[in-house]
Amino acid sequence: FMKTDRFSEKYVSLSPYQYGANNPVNNIDVNGDSIWYTRNGDIVTMHVTAKIFNNSSDNINMARAAKDIVSDIKSTYEGKFEWSDNKTYNLKVDMDLKVATSMKDVENSDHLFVLADSDSKGARGATSMLGGKVMTLASSDFANNNWLSNNLSYNKTFTATHEFGHAIGLSHSQNPFNIMKQGGVVHNSNSNQRVIMLQQQNNLNKGSNYLEYMGRKIPYPYIHYNNLVVDIYNLGLKWR
Repeated sequence: FMKTDRFSEKYVSLSPYQYGANNPVNNIDVNGDSIWYTRNGDIVTMHVTAKIFNNSSDNINMARAAKDIVSDIKSTYEGKFEWSDNKTYNLKVDMDLKVATSMKDVENSDHLFVLADSDSKGARGATSMLGGKVMTLASSDFANNNWLSNNLSYNKTFTATHEFGHAIGLSHSQNPFNIMKQGGVVHNSNSNQRVIMLQQQNNLNKGSNYLEYMGRKIPYPYIHYNNLVVDIYNLGLKWR
């Protein structure tokens, strides 16, 4: 959307701003990114391909966690916005979030939610960098996979949706009624943020989602912020 398609020369008689050979919704991203945008009339769709991996010591109901995260992201970020052409568009989210049982199930291009043990004193979640691929979350926000939890507990998805906001290019907000408020509780975004998301599309899908460690792949464990690099362990999040 509003980005020159680098394969546009393959599609005869198309505008250089036409995405996906006149069928943007049904065509995959030509750049191999796991977050990308298409437009069909006044509908702009953010497509997301991601995995969620339980790297904590808790027995989380991962299918339920994935379903609830997708639902919250859609309800939080979808909505109308006005672009620089003075036209109003409607942003929709098309998110494919699958459960990975190991890092072998994770493609290099995937965005990755990783559940980790939390010391309850540090961060509830962290994203590898603004526009990065890896979002580490406290497993204690999610229900265990047993009868009691499946029937009487609920998933706390605010942090997952907040960290996803960083992955799509959003910084913190001072508005207490906004999803990007650090330590907030309200699941809400605004039209200005949807514009920023579109403006940031060339700064997404950054960094790796894994690190080679002792002969195996592990989720990328570092947070890049304000020219600093911090290990997630220093933020109170640790893996099994």
